[in-house]
Amino acid sequence: MYYAGETPLAEIISALRTASLFAAARIFFIKRCEGIKKKDELTLLSSYLASQADDTILILISDETSVAKALEQAISPAQKKVFWELLDNRKREWVENFFRKEGFKIGSDAVEAVLEMVENNTAALQQECSRLILFLDKDREVSPDDVERWLSHTREESVFTLFSRIASGDLSRSL
Repeated sequence: MYYAGETPLAEIISALRTASLFAAARIFFIKRCEGIKKKDELTLLSSYLASQADDTILILISDETSVAKALEQAISPAQKKVFWELLDNRKREWVENFFRKEGFKIGSDAVEAVLEMVENNTAALQQECSRLILFLDKDREVSPDDVERWLSHTREESVFTLFSRIASGDLSRSL
């Protein structure tokens, strides 16, 4: 995994072009590819994409909605996949629908507990909800206590979330 701007693009392309002695195929990720803007870097990456090795997969990841035009043109539409993250106001509905499709009833407090405990992205919600249903009984409604009991605290904590727990006097959740 590489991050655009941290590792020189020439070094990344060199690694892409170097064959592996031990693997039949390789996968490379370049995160923050919206940071690739210099003309020489775009030319270098575009030339690699035009003659990419068959045993190498390159995945370019951007948090922005667009990348440099030269890079955009170097990627064929068939090779481009765009994934959008759910808006925060839609995640509650996503959790409710997930449990309903799996045959579970879940209370609004339990949905809130899931959203509070799981990192704020759909992939993490999918993973943790899938894990959670392995421990639950379909005959009764999922409660916040069930969520607390079976989900590990996976959401990243910051000084701000910790402070609010301490300020509210909630020692168990602060720890």
